[in-house]
Amino acid sequence: QSGTHNQAMMELGATVCLRQQPRCGRCPVAEFCSAWRTGAPEKLPRFKPKVIEKKSLARAWCVHEDRLLLRRGHAQARRLASLYELPELADLGLLPQNRPLLATRRRAITRFQITETIHPVKPTAPLRRRISRTPDLEWVPLARLEQLTLSGPHRRWIAGLRRR
Repeated sequence: QSGTHNQAMMELGATVCLRQQPRCGRCPVAEFCSAWRTGAPEKLPRFKPKVIEKKSLARAWCVHEDRLLLRRGHAQARRLASLYELPELADLGLLPQNRPLLATRRRAITRFQITETIHPVKPTAPLRRRISRTPDLEWVPLARLEQLTLSGPHRRWIAGLRRR
Protein backbone atom coordinates (compact mmCIF):
# COMPACT_ATOMS: atom_id res chain seq x y z
CA GLN A 1 0.00 0.00 0.00
CA SER A 2 1.30 3.43 -0.90
CA GLY A 3 0.22 4.98 2.42
CA THR A 4 2.11 2.38 4.43
CA HIS A 5 5.17 2.77 2.22
CA ASN A 6 5.05 6.57 2.57
CA GLN A 7 4.75 6.29 6.37
CA ALA A 8 7.69 3.86 6.47
CA MET A 9 9.85 6.23 4.42
CA MET A 10 9.01 9.13 6.73
CA GLU A 11 9.86 6.98 9.76
CA LEU A 12 13.15 5.98 8.11
CA GLY A 13 13.99 9.65 7.52
CA ALA A 14 13.11 10.59 11.09
CA THR A 15 15.06 7.80 12.81
CA VAL A 16 17.85 6.57 10.51
CA CYS A 17 18.49 8.95 7.62
CA LEU A 18 19.40 11.94 9.77
CA ARG A 19 21.00 14.97 8.17
CA GLN A 20 23.67 15.59 10.84
CA GLN A 21 24.58 11.99 11.72
CA PRO A 22 23.06 9.51 9.26
CA ARG A 23 22.95 5.93 10.52
CA CYS A 24 23.69 4.23 7.21
CA GLY A 25 24.90 1.04 8.94
CA ARG A 26 21.35 0.48 10.27
CA CYS A 27 19.57 1.46 7.06
CA PRO A 28 17.60 -1.33 5.34
CA VAL A 29 17.73 0.48 1.97
CA ALA A 30 21.35 1.74 2.03
CA GLU A 31 22.28 -0.29 -1.06
CA PHE A 32 19.76 1.77 -3.10
CA CYS A 33 20.86 5.11 -1.64
CA SER A 34 22.88 7.53 -3.77
CA ALA A 35 23.92 9.48 -0.65
CA TRP A 36 25.39 6.33 0.93
CA ARG A 37 27.25 5.49 -2.30
CA THR A 38 29.01 8.90 -2.26
CA GLY A 39 30.63 8.07 1.06
CA ALA A 40 29.52 11.43 2.47
CA PRO A 41 25.76 11.07 3.08
CA GLU A 42 25.66 14.01 5.49
CA LYS A 43 26.33 16.30 2.51
CA LEU A 44 23.14 15.24 0.73
CA PRO A 45 20.61 16.40 -0.14
CA ARG A 46 21.99 19.73 -1.23
CA PHE A 47 19.36 22.36 -0.72
CA LYS A 48 19.36 25.57 -2.67
CA PRO A 49 19.31 28.61 -0.43
CA LYS A 50 15.78 29.73 0.20
CA VAL A 51 14.98 32.88 -1.77
CA ILE A 52 12.79 35.08 0.38
CA GLU A 53 10.42 37.36 -1.46
CA LYS A 54 9.10 40.40 0.35
CA LYS A 55 5.58 41.60 -0.35
CA SER A 56 3.65 44.57 0.96
CA LEU A 57 -0.12 44.83 1.03
CA ALA A 58 -2.31 47.70 2.16
CA ARG A 59 -5.61 46.56 3.66
CA ALA A 60 -8.83 48.45 4.41
CA TRP A 61 -10.69 48.57 7.70
CA CYS A 62 -14.11 49.78 6.63
CA VAL A 63 -17.11 49.61 8.99
CA HIS A 64 -20.58 50.88 8.04
CA GLU A 65 -23.78 50.42 10.06
CA ASP A 66 -22.28 47.66 12.27
CA ARG A 67 -20.98 45.76 9.23
CA LEU A 68 -17.36 45.14 8.27
CA LEU A 69 -16.29 45.10 4.65
CA LEU A 70 -14.58 41.83 3.71
CA ARG A 71 -13.38 40.20 0.51
CA ARG A 72 -14.25 36.60 -0.20
CA GLY A 73 -11.83 34.43 -2.16
CA HIS A 74 -13.08 32.79 -5.34
CA ALA A 75 -14.28 29.20 -4.85
CA GLN A 76 -11.96 28.08 -7.67
CA ALA A 77 -8.94 30.01 -6.35
CA ARG A 78 -5.74 28.10 -5.65
CA ARG A 79 -5.18 30.11 -2.49
CA LEU A 80 -7.76 31.15 0.10
CA ALA A 81 -10.72 29.67 -1.76
CA SER A 82 -13.93 30.95 -0.15
CA LEU A 83 -12.04 32.42 2.82
CA TYR A 84 -12.76 35.94 3.93
CA GLU A 85 -10.08 38.59 4.41
CA LEU A 86 -9.91 42.31 4.87
CA PRO A 87 -9.97 43.82 1.38
CA GLU A 88 -6.90 45.44 -0.09
CA LEU A 89 -7.11 49.17 -0.66
CA ALA A 90 -6.57 48.41 -4.35
CA ASP A 91 -9.83 46.38 -4.31
CA LEU A 92 -11.55 49.66 -3.47
CA GLY A 93 -9.62 51.70 -6.01
CA LEU A 94 -7.69 53.44 -3.21
CA LEU A 95 -4.01 54.08 -2.56
CA PRO A 96 -2.29 53.92 0.85
CA GLN A 97 -0.50 57.27 0.48
CA ASN A 98 -1.48 59.84 3.11
CA ARG A 99 -3.89 57.46 4.83
CA PRO A 100 -3.90 57.02 8.59
CA LEU A 101 -2.49 53.73 9.81
CA LEU A 102 -4.38 51.45 12.22
CA ALA A 103 -1.89 48.59 12.35
CA THR A 104 1.05 46.92 10.68
CA ARG A 105 1.20 43.13 10.66
CA ARG A 106 3.90 40.80 9.41
CA ARG A 107 3.63 37.15 8.50
CA ALA A 108 5.48 34.53 6.51
CA ILE A 109 3.96 32.07 4.07
CA THR A 110 6.34 29.63 2.43
CA ARG A 111 8.99 31.83 0.79
CA PHE A 112 7.11 35.10 1.23
CA GLN A 113 7.59 37.66 3.99
CA ILE A 114 4.48 39.77 3.90
CA THR A 115 4.02 43.14 5.55
CA GLU A 116 0.41 44.22 5.68
CA THR A 117 -0.73 47.65 6.71
CA ILE A 118 -4.33 48.22 7.76
CA HIS A 119 -5.87 51.63 7.10
CA PRO A 120 -9.25 53.01 8.19
CA VAL A 121 -11.50 53.80 5.24
CA LYS A 122 -14.58 55.99 5.47
CA PRO A 123 -17.47 54.37 3.56
CA THR A 124 -18.56 57.38 1.52
CA ALA A 125 -21.60 57.08 -0.74
CA PRO A 126 -19.48 56.83 -3.95
CA LEU A 127 -17.31 54.15 -2.35
CA ARG A 128 -20.39 52.17 -1.22
CA ARG A 129 -21.73 52.28 -4.80
CA ARG A 130 -18.38 50.97 -6.13
CA ILE A 131 -18.41 48.21 -3.50
CA SER A 132 -21.95 47.19 -4.43
CA ARG A 133 -20.75 46.54 -8.01
CA THR A 134 -17.88 44.28 -6.86
CA PRO A 135 -19.13 40.72 -6.25
CA ASP A 136 -16.12 39.64 -4.12
CA LEU A 137 -16.73 42.39 -1.55
CA GLU A 138 -19.32 41.86 1.17
CA TRP A 139 -20.61 43.85 4.09
CA VAL A 140 -20.69 41.34 6.94
CA PRO A 141 -22.56 42.09 10.19
CA LEU A 142 -20.07 42.34 13.06
CA ALA A 143 -22.24 39.87 15.02
CA ARG A 144 -21.68 37.23 12.28
CA LEU A 145 -17.88 37.42 12.12
CA GLU A 146 -17.38 34.38 14.37
CA GLN A 147 -19.41 32.25 11.93
CA LEU A 148 -17.27 33.10 8.90
CA THR A 149 -14.31 31.19 7.57
CA LEU A 150 -11.57 33.79 7.89
CA SER A 151 -7.91 33.17 7.27
CA GLY A 152 -6.12 32.69 10.61
CA PRO A 153 -4.15 35.94 10.57
CA HIS A 154 -7.18 37.97 9.55
CA ARG A 155 -9.31 36.44 12.31
CA ARG A 156 -6.68 37.53 14.87
CA TRP A 157 -6.25 40.98 13.31
CA ILE A 158 -9.99 41.65 13.19
CA ALA A 159 -10.44 40.54 16.80
CA GLY A 160 -7.60 42.83 17.90
CA LEU A 161 -8.89 45.81 15.96
CA ARG A 162 -12.42 45.35 17.29
CA ARG A 163 -11.11 45.49 20.89
CA ARG A 164 -9.62 48.95 20.29
